[in-house]
Amino acid sequence: MPNDPAPEFDKLTFLRILAVYFTDRLIESVGAMPAKVREDSVTKAHILKEAERLFAKRGYSGVSMREIAEACQMTKANLYYYFKDKESLYVQVLEADMLALINALDEASRQGGTCREKIARLAETFMNLVRKKNTLIQMTMRHFGGLEREIRGLVRRYR
Repeated sequence: MPNDPAPEFDKLTFLRILAVYFTDRLIESVGAMPAKVREDSVTKAHILKEAERLFAKRGYSGVSMREIAEACQMTKANLYYYFKDKESLYVQVLEADMLALINALDEASRQGGTCREKIARLAETFMNLVRKKNTLIQMTMRHFGGLEREIRGLVRRYR
């Protein structure tokens, strides 16, 4: 439906996204952070990477939180510390990849040159990202297991 509202994230997920965002900005500006925060950020990045790999390989419905936890060599309870459920983990994986794509294309478009050079650079950047992040393509091509509304909301949010 064209008028579907974007999905609302619960407050905890929103706060976690903000925490990761501002932690990354702190690292960039200061170059250091407390060990616990760094460990949480590294752990969450590892979970997202493993979840992306599994979702791309077997699809949303073909992967369980237990399998993701095993791939990350952690308990399922520890996985739930970082993500409230499989759906929120899946949406964050997609969102991270979409943001990486958007940021790379935005950066490529800001560089100087003629119109032809800019278009060529954008096309090259896009193709490099497609090769590098083909898991994003695989994930979006699969059946979303009932997450169509959430995925459409993500796409609308970053349009």
